[in-house]
Amino acid sequence: MKVLFTKRIKKQLLKTYEYVAALCVLFVVLSYFSVPTILKGNINEIEGAVSDISLKREHTWARTAGSKGYIDYYDIFISGVEKPFRSYSLEELKMFGLDSLKKKEVRMIYFQHDDYKVINKLYIDSNAIIKSIKIGIFPFALFVGLAVITLVWSIWGFYITYLASDEKRKEVLGE
Repeated sequence: MKVLFTKRIKKQLLKTYEYVAALCVLFVVLSYFSVPTILKGNINEIEGAVSDISLKREHTWARTAGSKGYIDYYDIFISGVEKPFRSYSLEELKMFGLDSLKKKEVRMIYFQHDDYKVINKLYIDSNAIIKSIKIGIFPFALFVGLAVITLVWSIWGFYITYLASDEKRKEVLGE
């Protein structure tokens, strides 16, 4: 560590380790919300006939909502399944035609939530009507990497400040 950091940089790192612990928590939370699609374990698949489709609206805090605090979605009901499947891909379903979608055999890949299921892919006769919404791995890897770096920085600062002997602290800081 003598080669990588000068005495001045080490002192600055030691002064800011408490703030970096808060950044570590932030990066852990961001990495949780940016988990890529390939790592999500609750992806399921179902085949069946569409029994009903209804347009609904929910209140949301998402910045991508089309109107003030509300977002529209379709509830798609499959015969024999109690909970609806949600589709936020309004344009794709409108272009295909809502009436022509009823009573058709479909295959869906979806994410399971508590009260509903969000459609990721929708196939009719092996043609994709709704294509997958993929979350990439780069943001997740970036946030995990930053979380690890800030965690190591925080642990190092805590160790030098409270657990290391006076001789070790003076050696690290070059005093």
